[in-house]
Amino acid sequence: MPHLGESMTHVDIIGSVCSEWDYTKRTCVAQVDVRLVQGSKSPFFVSKLAIDADGSPTAYHPGDIGSYDYLANVSKNDLHGIQGEDGAVGPAPGFYVSGTSLSNPAYKPSDTRHWVDAATVPYFVINRQEFPQFNVPLGCVATVVDLQSRKRTGAILADTGRAVGEGSIALAVSLGLSPFSKMHPPKVVGFDESRFVYLLHPDRTVDAPWPVARIQSEADEAFRDWGGDAQLEAMFPKENFT
Repeated sequence: MPHLGESMTHVDIIGSVCSEWDYTKRTCVAQVDVRLVQGSKSPFFVSKLAIDADGSPTAYHPGDIGSYDYLANVSKNDLHGIQGEDGAVGPAPGFYVSGTSLSNPAYKPSDTRHWVDAATVPYFVINRQEFPQFNVPLGCVATVVDLQSRKRTGAILADTGRAVGEGSIALAVSLGLSPFSKMHPPKVVGFDESRFVYLLHPDRTVDAPWPVARIQSEADEAFRDWGGDAQLEAMFPKENFT
Protein backbone atom coordinates (compact mmCIF):
# COMPACT_ATOMS: atom_id res chain seq x y z
CA MET A 1 0.00 0.00 0.00
CA PRO A 2 1.11 3.65 -0.27
CA HIS A 3 3.53 4.81 2.41
CA LEU A 4 1.79 6.35 5.39
CA GLY A 5 2.94 9.86 6.24
CA GLU A 6 4.67 10.75 9.48
CA SER A 7 2.05 11.33 12.15
CA MET A 8 1.79 11.61 15.90
CA THR A 9 -1.22 9.31 15.67
CA HIS A 10 -0.47 5.66 16.40
CA VAL A 11 -1.79 3.33 13.72
CA ASP A 12 -1.98 -0.45 14.14
CA ILE A 13 -2.16 -3.11 11.44
CA ILE A 14 -5.02 -5.34 12.59
CA GLY A 15 -5.01 -7.81 9.71
CA SER A 16 -5.18 -8.07 5.95
CA VAL A 17 -7.82 -8.67 3.28
CA CYS A 18 -7.73 -9.94 -0.28
CA SER A 19 -7.41 -7.16 -2.85
CA GLU A 20 -7.07 -9.27 -5.99
CA TRP A 21 -8.78 -12.60 -6.67
CA ASP A 22 -7.73 -14.92 -9.49
CA TYR A 23 -10.96 -16.53 -10.68
CA THR A 24 -9.09 -19.00 -12.88
CA LYS A 25 -6.90 -20.30 -10.06
CA ARG A 26 -9.65 -19.66 -7.48
CA THR A 27 -7.24 -18.05 -5.07
CA CYS A 28 -6.26 -14.65 -3.70
CA VAL A 29 -3.13 -13.29 -5.37
CA ALA A 30 -2.74 -9.95 -3.54
CA GLN A 31 -3.65 -8.55 -0.13
CA VAL A 32 -3.76 -5.16 1.58
CA ASP A 33 -3.34 -4.32 5.24
CA VAL A 34 -6.28 -3.22 7.35
CA ARG A 35 -5.26 -0.48 9.76
CA LEU A 36 -6.79 1.20 12.79
CA VAL A 37 -5.96 4.51 14.45
CA GLN A 38 -5.45 3.88 18.14
CA GLY A 39 -8.67 4.69 19.99
CA SER A 40 -10.75 4.64 16.81
CA LYS A 41 -13.52 2.23 15.84
CA SER A 42 -13.09 2.85 12.10
CA PRO A 43 -10.73 0.40 10.35
CA PHE A 44 -9.39 1.40 6.93
CA PHE A 45 -7.47 0.11 3.96
CA VAL A 46 -6.21 1.49 0.65
CA SER A 47 -7.02 -0.21 -2.62
CA LYS A 48 -8.21 0.20 -6.21
CA LEU A 49 -11.77 0.99 -7.32
CA ALA A 50 -13.34 -1.70 -9.49
CA ILE A 51 -16.91 -0.92 -10.54
CA ASP A 52 -19.99 -2.92 -9.52
CA ALA A 53 -23.22 -2.41 -11.49
CA ASP A 54 -25.29 -4.97 -9.57
CA GLY A 55 -28.72 -3.83 -8.45
CA SER A 56 -29.10 -1.28 -11.21
CA PRO A 57 -32.19 -1.90 -13.36
CA THR A 58 -29.96 -1.68 -16.45
CA ALA A 59 -26.98 -3.65 -15.14
CA TYR A 60 -27.49 -6.70 -17.39
CA HIS A 61 -29.30 -7.45 -20.65
CA PRO A 62 -29.76 -10.84 -22.36
CA GLY A 63 -27.96 -9.49 -25.41
CA ASP A 64 -25.55 -7.20 -23.53
CA ILE A 65 -27.33 -4.30 -25.25
CA GLY A 66 -27.31 -0.96 -23.44
CA SER A 67 -26.27 -2.58 -20.16
CA TYR A 68 -23.62 -1.40 -17.72
CA ASP A 69 -21.93 -4.81 -17.57
CA TYR A 70 -21.61 -8.03 -19.54
CA LEU A 71 -23.81 -10.98 -18.67
CA ALA A 72 -20.70 -13.19 -18.48
CA ASN A 73 -19.63 -11.25 -15.38
CA VAL A 74 -22.62 -12.16 -13.20
CA SER A 75 -23.64 -15.41 -11.53
CA LYS A 76 -26.99 -16.82 -12.59
CA ASN A 77 -27.86 -16.94 -8.88
CA ASP A 78 -27.77 -13.13 -8.85
CA LEU A 79 -30.36 -12.76 -11.61
CA HIS A 80 -34.03 -12.67 -10.63
CA GLY A 81 -35.99 -12.53 -13.85
CA ILE A 82 -36.36 -10.15 -16.76
CA GLN A 83 -38.28 -6.95 -16.07
CA GLY A 84 -41.69 -7.03 -17.70
CA GLU A 85 -41.75 -10.83 -17.95
CA ASP A 86 -43.20 -13.50 -15.63
CA GLY A 87 -44.02 -11.00 -12.90
CA ALA A 88 -40.59 -9.37 -12.70
CA VAL A 89 -40.93 -5.65 -11.95
CA GLY A 90 -38.70 -2.72 -12.85
CA PRO A 91 -38.33 0.46 -14.91
CA ALA A 92 -36.28 -1.16 -17.70
CA PRO A 93 -38.30 -3.86 -19.54
CA GLY A 94 -36.09 -6.45 -21.16
CA PHE A 95 -33.25 -6.03 -18.67
CA TYR A 96 -32.53 -8.48 -15.87
CA VAL A 97 -33.35 -7.84 -12.23
CA SER A 98 -29.92 -8.23 -10.60
CA GLY A 99 -29.27 -8.70 -6.92
CA THR A 100 -27.03 -7.33 -4.19
CA SER A 101 -26.21 -8.79 -0.78
CA LEU A 102 -28.21 -6.01 0.91
CA SER A 103 -31.92 -5.97 0.15
CA ASN A 104 -35.23 -4.32 1.01
CA PRO A 105 -37.74 -6.89 2.35
CA ALA A 106 -40.65 -4.59 1.48
CA TYR A 107 -40.37 -5.81 -2.12
CA LYS A 108 -40.03 -9.26 -3.68
CA PRO A 109 -36.70 -10.40 -5.18
CA SER A 110 -38.10 -10.09 -8.72
CA ASP A 111 -38.66 -6.34 -8.15
CA THR A 112 -35.68 -4.05 -8.74
CA ARG A 113 -36.63 -2.06 -5.62
CA HIS A 114 -35.69 -5.11 -3.52
CA TRP A 115 -32.04 -4.44 -4.35
CA VAL A 116 -29.57 -1.56 -3.96
CA ASP A 117 -29.31 0.39 -7.23
CA ALA A 118 -25.64 0.74 -8.16
CA ALA A 119 -26.41 3.72 -10.38
CA THR A 120 -27.98 5.83 -7.63
CA VAL A 121 -26.66 4.56 -4.28
CA PRO A 122 -22.94 4.80 -3.44
CA TYR A 123 -21.96 1.41 -2.08
CA PHE A 124 -18.81 -0.64 -1.55
CA VAL A 125 -17.97 -4.34 -1.54
CA ILE A 126 -16.03 -6.53 0.91
CA ASN A 127 -15.90 -10.13 2.06
CA ARG A 128 -17.43 -9.75 5.51
CA GLN A 129 -16.34 -13.21 6.67
CA GLU A 130 -12.67 -12.37 6.14
CA PHE A 131 -12.62 -8.85 7.57
CA PRO A 132 -10.33 -8.79 10.64
CA GLN A 133 -11.54 -8.15 14.20
CA PHE A 134 -14.65 -6.16 13.31
CA ASN A 135 -18.20 -7.34 12.65
CA VAL A 136 -19.07 -5.27 9.59
CA PRO A 137 -22.84 -5.47 9.01
CA LEU A 138 -24.59 -5.02 5.69
CA GLY A 139 -25.67 -1.39 5.45
CA CYS A 140 -22.50 -0.32 7.28
CA VAL A 141 -21.47 3.25 6.46
CA ALA A 142 -18.03 4.09 5.09
CA THR A 143 -16.12 7.13 3.92
CA VAL A 144 -14.30 6.58 0.62
CA VAL A 145 -11.58 9.05 -0.38
CA ASP A 146 -9.74 9.45 -3.68
CA LEU A 147 -6.27 10.39 -2.47
CA GLN A 148 -5.40 11.91 -5.83
CA SER A 149 -8.27 14.41 -6.03
CA ARG A 150 -8.96 14.42 -2.23
CA LYS A 151 -12.65 14.10 -2.99
CA ARG A 152 -14.65 11.90 -0.65
CA THR A 153 -18.08 10.34 -0.44
CA GLY A 154 -20.19 8.36 1.94
CA ALA A 155 -21.11 4.80 0.99
CA ILE A 156 -22.77 1.72 2.45
CA LEU A 157 -21.81 -1.95 2.40
CA ALA A 158 -24.28 -3.47 -0.06
CA ASP A 159 -22.55 -6.32 -1.85
CA THR A 160 -20.11 -9.16 -1.21
CA GLY A 161 -17.06 -10.04 -3.26
CA ARG A 162 -13.86 -12.07 -3.11
CA ALA A 163 -11.71 -8.92 -3.00
CA VAL A 164 -11.92 -5.42 -1.58
CA GLY A 165 -11.48 -2.33 -3.72
CA GLU A 166 -14.84 -2.34 -5.45
CA GLY A 167 -17.71 0.11 -5.42
CA SER A 168 -20.88 1.07 -7.21
CA ILE A 169 -21.27 3.32 -10.22
CA ALA A 170 -22.75 5.99 -7.93
CA LEU A 171 -19.73 5.81 -5.63
CA ALA A 172 -17.37 6.57 -8.51
CA VAL A 173 -19.58 9.39 -9.79
CA SER A 174 -19.75 10.86 -6.28
CA LEU A 175 -15.95 11.04 -6.37
CA GLY A 176 -16.11 12.99 -9.63
CA LEU A 177 -14.99 10.02 -11.73
CA SER A 178 -16.46 8.66 -14.96
CA PRO A 179 -16.65 4.86 -14.62
CA PHE A 180 -17.71 4.24 -18.23
CA SER A 181 -15.76 2.80 -21.13
CA LYS A 182 -14.95 5.30 -23.89
CA MET A 183 -14.80 2.45 -26.40
CA HIS A 184 -17.94 0.59 -25.35
CA PRO A 185 -20.30 2.87 -23.41
CA PRO A 186 -22.19 2.45 -21.17
CA LYS A 187 -20.07 -0.53 -20.04
CA VAL A 188 -18.28 0.19 -16.78
CA VAL A 189 -14.53 0.35 -16.23
CA GLY A 190 -12.59 0.63 -12.99
CA PHE A 191 -9.56 2.46 -11.65
CA ASP A 192 -6.55 0.23 -11.03
CA GLU A 193 -4.36 2.57 -8.99
CA SER A 194 -4.23 1.88 -5.28
CA ARG A 195 -5.28 5.41 -4.32
CA PHE A 196 -8.66 4.98 -2.63
CA VAL A 197 -9.07 4.95 1.15
CA TYR A 198 -11.99 2.90 2.45
CA LEU A 199 -12.70 4.04 6.02
CA LEU A 200 -15.38 1.83 7.56
CA HIS A 201 -17.70 2.85 10.40
CA PRO A 202 -19.15 -0.47 11.65
CA ASP A 203 -21.25 1.18 14.37
CA ARG A 204 -23.22 3.21 11.80
CA THR A 205 -25.74 1.72 9.39
CA VAL A 206 -28.39 3.04 7.02
CA ASP A 207 -31.59 1.07 6.41
CA ALA A 208 -33.70 0.68 3.26
CA PRO A 209 -34.50 2.53 1.09
CA TRP A 210 -30.96 3.81 1.72
CA PRO A 211 -31.45 7.57 1.22
CA VAL A 212 -28.24 9.03 -0.18
CA ALA A 213 -28.49 12.20 1.92
CA ARG A 214 -28.57 10.07 5.08
CA ILE A 215 -25.59 8.01 3.89
CA GLN A 216 -23.60 11.17 3.27
CA SER A 217 -24.51 12.82 6.58
CA GLU A 218 -23.64 9.70 8.59
CA ALA A 219 -20.32 9.36 6.76
CA ASP A 220 -19.48 13.05 7.17
CA GLU A 221 -20.08 12.92 10.91
CA ALA A 222 -18.07 9.72 11.33
CA PHE A 223 -15.21 11.14 9.23
CA ARG A 224 -15.06 14.23 11.46
CA ASP A 225 -15.03 12.02 14.57
CA TRP A 226 -12.12 10.04 13.08
CA GLY A 227 -10.07 13.21 12.67
CA GLY A 228 -11.27 14.56 9.35
CA ASP A 229 -9.07 16.13 6.70
CA ALA A 230 -6.26 16.84 9.16
CA GLN A 231 -5.97 13.16 10.06
CA LEU A 232 -6.14 12.19 6.39
CA GLU A 233 -3.40 14.66 5.42
CA ALA A 234 -1.14 13.50 8.26
CA MET A 235 -1.37 9.91 7.07
CA PHE A 236 -1.55 10.47 3.33
CA PRO A 237 0.19 13.76 2.39
CA LYS A 238 -1.09 15.30 -0.83
CA GLU A 239 2.36 15.46 -2.37
CA ASN A 240 2.54 11.65 -2.36
CA PHE A 241 -0.49 11.39 -4.67
CA THR A 242 -0.06 14.12 -7.26
